[in-house]
Amino acid sequence: MNKKQTKKTEKEVYQPSIASTWGFNFILPMAIIESVLAVPFLGGSLIIALMGIPLVFALIGHIHTLVYCVRSGKNKVPSIVGICASTLGVIPVIGWLLHVASTVLYWMLYTDKL
Repeated sequence: MNKKQTKKTEKEVYQPSIASTWGFNFILPMAIIESVLAVPFLGGSLIIALMGIPLVFALIGHIHTLVYCVRSGKNKVPSIVGICASTLGVIPVIGWLLHVASTVLYWMLYTDKL
């Protein structure tokens, strides 16, 4: 085996540092935030009353969670659906359906069912 064909050892596999371990704990807050935004009239009234600011914060959280999931090898689907939900969340029915899907996926990721 030459140098270009070396196998990855266990030491080369990404191990989260202490500074990035809070990323896993950020999956739970994202699941809770998505759960609140998925409640039909509560989530919609929060988004309208606060002029879309919750969607901006949720988008930042989804991007952070996506980066964490890529680095740690976890499933990226909840973060991608959450990014779509945050960008399309101003459309009433589509936003609600995406937030429901994102909520289910985040809870499945948190409980290791995904």
